[in-house]
Amino acid sequence: MFWQQLNLEDSLLNELVTKEDTTLDRVLEESDIIQECKTKNEKLLEFLCRMENMHQLIDYIISEPQDESDEKTKFYKSYISCELLSSDTTLITDTLANDSTLISQLWSFVRTHEEINPLLASFFSRVVQILLNRRPNLILEFLKDHPSLIDDLIFHIDTSAIMDLIYRIVICFENSITRFKVCHWLRDMRLVEKLVSSLSEEASSDTLCNTCHLLSDVIKVCRDPQESFKGAKDALLIELEEETTIQNIITTITSSKNKFLINHGVGVLQTYLTKPTPTSMVPNMTVEIDKPSIVSLESFNKSISANLEALQGLLVQPKGTAFRSDRLQIVKLIVLLVQCYSVDINSELVRLRTLEHLWKLFLQHPFNNFLHTQVVSMIHHILNTKIANNDDAILLNFMISDMKILSKIEDAWSEQTIREDHSNPCKKRVRRAGYLGHVYRIAYDVQEIITGKENKKYFQEWLDCHEDPQFWQTFFDETLKEQRKKNESDLGPDPRRYLHNIDSDDDSDDKIGIGLKNLVNNPLFTWKTDDDDDADFSFEPTGNDFSQVMDFKPVVVPEWKERNIEFWDKNIGISDTDGATSMQTQEGSSSSSEDEDIKDVHDPWASTTPQGATIPVKQVTMRF
Repeated sequence: MFWQQLNLEDSLLNELVTKEDTTLDRVLEESDIIQECKTKNEKLLEFLCRMENMHQLIDYIISEPQDESDEKTKFYKSYISCELLSSDTTLITDTLANDSTLISQLWSFVRTHEEINPLLASFFSRVVQILLNRRPNLILEFLKDHPSLIDDLIFHIDTSAIMDLIYRIVICFENSITRFKVCHWLRDMRLVEKLVSSLSEEASSDTLCNTCHLLSDVIKVCRDPQESFKGAKDALLIELEEETTIQNIITTITSSKNKFLINHGVGVLQTYLTKPTPTSMVPNMTVEIDKPSIVSLESFNKSISANLEALQGLLVQPKGTAFRSDRLQIVKLIVLLVQCYSVDINSELVRLRTLEHLWKLFLQHPFNNFLHTQVVSMIHHILNTKIANNDDAILLNFMISDMKILSKIEDAWSEQTIREDHSNPCKKRVRRAGYLGHVYRIAYDVQEIITGKENKKYFQEWLDCHEDPQFWQTFFDETLKEQRKKNESDLGPDPRRYLHNIDSDDDSDDKIGIGLKNLVNNPLFTWKTDDDDDADFSFEPTGNDFSQVMDFKPVVVPEWKERNIEFWDKNIGISDTDGATSMQTQEGSSSSSEDEDIKDVHDPWASTTPQGATIPVKQVTMRF
């Protein structure tokens, strides 16, 4: 046997670790140490699990290297130590988790108010997460005995690895009972309150970003029904959905001028309204991605209604102000609020004339497609809302009667028509507004409503009292119809004209050409690969007459393509030069050396087709 005759030398590590004077630094220099550890080399594991070596491995992870070598080798020992401690080896994991001195040394990394190294933080977070996954109860008891560690983690939340570690502490416990207890303990530790308090004007952009992302992730995971304990809400989610917590977040946002705080803080408010995606899909389950699932909370609706005017103040700014991402996030929040069907929120939106302000922003920034998409999505939702009572029609009545959306569509279209008027040659050509396509989409929705049954009466009453009702009849029948035709037409010539036979009312046999796709798919042809040249494919018709196999029709070449199109092979060639087409065929395998040219078989630019275009052939070969 091969494996019996093969003499494999033992790893040099076995010899090193058995020597009394071998140091840990010397062992870490071996290139195969990680592989030997993962393959559970007993001698190596016993050497690493010595108490002095475990302390030194942890020290490499939590301490900044003092040598001034280059970055590639500076953190080499830290990296190797992290790989060894997080190798998911039972002996190393148990040795680390069962010794309180080792755990205390590891957690001392975050017990400082100085800035920590992000790379070392990732090593620390990785080792702790391995312990949480394998020995969660031991780590939880250690955290309960040292409650100040939660404050230390929040202090360093500007490092993404620490933020991820806090999130793992919330979700890592697979046992729902244990996780339920952990959430109650984290609530007693006032985790949510401390996170919200860290959102301040003086905080760094990384702190604001990571804190808001952590709050959003905790809301999503706590709302997951598969993560809950017997259908009961997590204690963290109960605290997050309290009116006091929501009010504190909104107040922090509205009283700030920090664009990072506004941007990420409004993202947390959006998470309150969004239903989480299930972690596991049910077979044959259909998910409608385009239709967002909205969660309506009474505490959230009450808090947002009281502060909607302040949020709108952040959105509406003097003309000429750049439309940044923080203002876009507020627009997205308003779109979600419209979909909540809250009477209090809708009444406040009408009082503040928020929809009209959004339309002004729509026109002021003609090339901001992100803004246009959100505004059109909101208007589309309002127009297609099924109205059961008068409360459901608050926004629709305001948009038709007070905002006069139809007049605004008319003005936007008329203004663009005037700007694109090129009858005067001296007039400078203007750039087409980027929102015009969205305006046409809104007009499509209005047309479908007027011609349908849902919500038709609301528009009909306005059209009846309109000063120029004929305008809309002309706009729907002519302008909108023409624009729809342009939008639905192909940008270029139909490629099927070159792959399929062109439809014709005349079924006579005198129209010939080549339809490549029909030739390949024709059941009367068989594929054969020549041994000499793999690029040649043979087609052998079963019939004696080529016209019985394929109904040829002309190949149309666009006139604007001023180039020669040539397909050539030794047995059949079709070349298009100077507007004429020639075809060469070969009679079987024993044909003469000179191919017989058949000229003027068909002129693709001629109005008529020559008669008698039947070509007897037994074998045809084409090169691709």
